[in-house]
Amino acid sequence: KPVKQKILVIGSADVNISMDAAQLPEPGETKTDNGSLTVANGGMASNVAVAMSRLGAKSVLAARVGDDAYGKRLMKLYNENKIDTSYVEIDRDFRTGVSVTIKERDKDARKILYRGANMNFTPEDALRAMSCEPEAFYVDLELSYPIAETTLKYAKRHEIPIFFNASPANKDYPLSSLPALDIFFVSDKDVEEYTGITPASAESALRAVIEIQKHVKATYYVIRLGEKGAFVYDGKYYHMVSSYIVRAVDTAASNDIFAGAMLLEYTRNNGDIISACKYANAAVALSVQKAGTTSSMPYHDDVMAFIAKKDFITN
Repeated sequence: KPVKQKILVIGSADVNISMDAAQLPEPGETKTDNGSLTVANGGMASNVAVAMSRLGAKSVLAARVGDDAYGKRLMKLYNENKIDTSYVEIDRDFRTGVSVTIKERDKDARKILYRGANMNFTPEDALRAMSCEPEAFYVDLELSYPIAETTLKYAKRHEIPIFFNASPANKDYPLSSLPALDIFFVSDKDVEEYTGITPASAESALRAVIEIQKHVKATYYVIRLGEKGAFVYDGKYYHMVSSYIVRAVDTAASNDIFAGAMLLEYTRNNGDIISACKYANAAVALSVQKAGTTSSMPYHDDVMAFIAKKDFITN
């Protein structure tokens, strides 16, 4: 078996509660509704760590959870997926982060995020986790910009390959303060928030990424375009990596799965970004065919078998 890549993931850990309702109650009103109710594991970094572990990485997660049932649920998940939790702190003052999503029929979903223990995660916590000497490093913006900035600069000084997920987007973030990155990753919705450009085609995606390039230096810029696949730019040339056409049942956490799969494959495949994106597209294609977030995440052998089958059919 190949040596497992040790990859440090820093960020949030949450539990997601989702409910479908025919109609929301008015203020002071109580309604009974038998719509669907799901409780799922979440937090962007948490999802990335689980995805990578299932795909063959030695994931190291740095996060905070509460000393409660949801915190125990997440720790059980990490242990089952063989994630190194040496830097997951149990917070005695705040409960585990929770996001609550209510979807009213024919209307946009409403979401409330209780950050909880995530609020107590500090740059010092993040830097302490860096002592694990990872072979690559992932961070996003779900905790705070200062945490991302501090850890990215540390990784750069210590020559640790850097993967930055610029989500959730905020156009007020001073991205120009970041060091040169190995991979700058962003979703189509977030790149629109940063640049005002909708990446509906390769041409518009190129315009958007050139705008990003004015503020952030990276070896590769990757925009995930959902079912259209991924757009990759190396500063001179771009490449579209097509997605696999499947019947999607649940797209929850697909960006996180893509991010984790791409980073892992990039790290263990000597920096081949195109192969990494192809691998990530396959991981997402397998995942979205099943309901759930972490429960639907595939394993490495399944992804390789899926790619081999699709390539055989294509050829």
